This record gives sequence, C-alpha cells and structure tokens, in this order.
Amino acid sequence: PDYGGLEVSGTQTINGGRYDYINLNGDDHLILNPGLYCLYGNFQTNGNQTLEVNPGAPMNQGVTIYMAAGDILLNGNSNVRLRAPAIYQPPAIKGLLIYMPPSNPGIITLTGAEDSWFRGTVYAPAGAINVGGSVDILYSSEFGGNTVYVNGSATISITDDAMVNYTRPPMIELNR
Repeated sequence: PDYGGLEVSGTQTINGGRYDYINLNGDDHLILNPGLYCLYGNFQTNGNQTLEVNPGAPMNQGVTIYMAAGDILLNGNSNVRLRAPAIYQPPAIKGLLIYMPPSNPGIITLTGAEDSWFRGTVYAPAGAINVGGSVDILYSSEFGGNTVYVNGSATISITDDAMVNYTRPPMIELNR
C-alpha cells in the first residue's frame, strides 16, 4: 500500500508499505510492525524520539527498510531499536535491515541514545554510512557502503553475526 508522507504525532504503529517520507519530531514514538518499508524520501528522527520494531512481535521477526531515494537519519538523542528478520519473512528480507540501491547515493546515519541497538546488514553500495555517537550503541550488523565512517566518542560494538545478517542465497547456473 502507498501511505504517502508520514509526520508522526504522538505514538503511532505503522505497517510496511510505500512511504514518501517518515519524520519524527518532539517526543514521538513510532512502532514498526514487521515487514518491508519502501521509502522515496528521507526517514529521520531529530532528538528524543523512540523508533522500534513492535516489541510484541516475535524476536525473529523484523523490518527491512528499502531507501529508493533520500537519506535515513536516525540521530540526535533518539532511542532506536531496529532488527532485520532472522527468518524467511516475505516481503522483508532475512538479515537485511537497510538497503539503498546503487541508484541512491544517499547517506545513512545511525546514532542514538544509550538504549539504541541495530541488528542486520546495512548495505548502500553507492552511499555513505555514518555510525557512532556519544553514547555506547550495540550494532549486531555488517556495513557495506561506498564509504563507511565511524565517529564520535562512544564505545561502538560491531558484531558480525552470520545468523542475523544478510546472506545472498546460493544459485545454480547451468551452462551449455
């Protein structure tokens, strides 16, 4: 479904689909039900917000965020708790948290407050990925981008766990 642009107000729970943009401001709380989120503009938090996968969903379910255009800026003092699916969960992609196709040379900025964590692969072959901040954040992720920057004063723990990251399925090709 095409939901247009979303200016979050208060606490909202949303489903996967197409969004022109998603903006959180003030003390907003956005809950993402497991699924695939396709964005054609920016996805951003600006300070004291909470962004999380539905805490009532099983831990092996999660979200894939496909950034067709625009940037993803999860920064400020926001509590961000995002995970990719750890199981086959179409249309979301197992192990893939954020994907920017080669046609999008955007920026992915992942910082957050003390309770923030990210689980799953972040892949932006033509884009830049910025991780860091001033508080300790857990990344159970692998990062692939044109450039990847790690910055800030925080202790950053990046754990490449094959069980939660994206792995391209094997393919068999027949040649004559």
